[in-house]
Amino acid sequence: MTKRNKNKVLFVTVGGSPEPVITTIRYHKSEYIVFFASSDGFPVKTPGTHRLVDGEDNPWEVKLKNGQIERRPSIVVHTGLRPDQYEKVNITNVDSMDYCYRTIYNKILDVISLYPDADWIADYTGGTKTMGAALAIAAVDLGVKLNLVIGERINTVKVKDGTQRTVLTSCNTAIWNRYLKQIESSFTQRDYVSCQSLVEGVREEFNIDSKQDRLLQAFHSMARGFRAWDTFDHAAALDILRLYDRYIPQYMMFLDDIIKSKAITDLTNREPRYGLKSIAPVHDLLLNAQRRFEAGQYDDGIGRVSLSGIRTPRANVLGCLSASTTFYWTY
Repeated sequence: MTKRNKNKVLFVTVGGSPEPVITTIRYHKSEYIVFFASSDGFPVKTPGTHRLVDGEDNPWEVKLKNGQIERRPSIVVHTGLRPDQYEKVNITNVDSMDYCYRTIYNKILDVISLYPDADWIADYTGGTKTMGAALAIAAVDLGVKLNLVIGERINTVKVKDGTQRTVLTSCNTAIWNRYLKQIESSFTQRDYVSCQSLVEGVREEFNIDSKQDRLLQAFHSMARGFRAWDTFDHAAALDILRLYDRYIPQYMMFLDDIIKSKAITDLTNREPRYGLKSIAPVHDLLLNAQRRFEAGQYDDGIGRVSLSGIRTPRANVLGCLSASTTFYWTY
């Protein structure tokens, strides 16, 4: 697929009134436009909005104040679009969210690959509620700006002609909630590398407030601390996680137990008396192996189960497992 240069690409849903579509096209002056319009009805033959895009014989019907019907040219004629400046996607099932979303999402993805450096805008003013919602959701998922045509309202159905104007709408809260769920999921699944990457990506993409920043920092730091723990750098893990000890007291007790037991071993340079102290290092190694198995890292898990990194005779391990010590099964 050959990439092309365009400064601005507009995605727009088309409803029964072409005015908002014409308004947004004229305002944005996009070099390429993708229309999402309804197909003709079936089995009941009702005209679809696709005719309003580029249909012949003045497809746009306007009811005048005197009750007469005036027929006007298509959107393409009104805006002076050439055939190479637009394309039309006909939506056959306008009330199916799944179908509308899938159709619109795939088309936006194709166009983005064609014009990767363009400024992408999605106007969801027209079309059925389902079509507009599908375009908005797909746009948010793909990082496309959202636009809406507003104006002074005559009633709840339409705005007063001549008062239409376009505004970019913000979906930051919805996007923030979506990313936050991803961050929480990666953290609870112990995918600490992904958790840190997601946090860094959110910080680069959004202007966040101080409360959101503190939450992101907590996830980032705790992911970094538990990642250090996973690589047996217990001292670094303790240094990082101590800031959050009131939220994870059971982990900090366990980590402190591990470090103290390791310190005894290093100080005496001999086998620690686990039966009188703690089996925390052995338990930590086994839990680490369990996490490796759960992540599908079987070679790493088997290596940890072998206890090759602990200088503890089998008798001592069996003895400490039977001792009345505290177990921390949660980590």
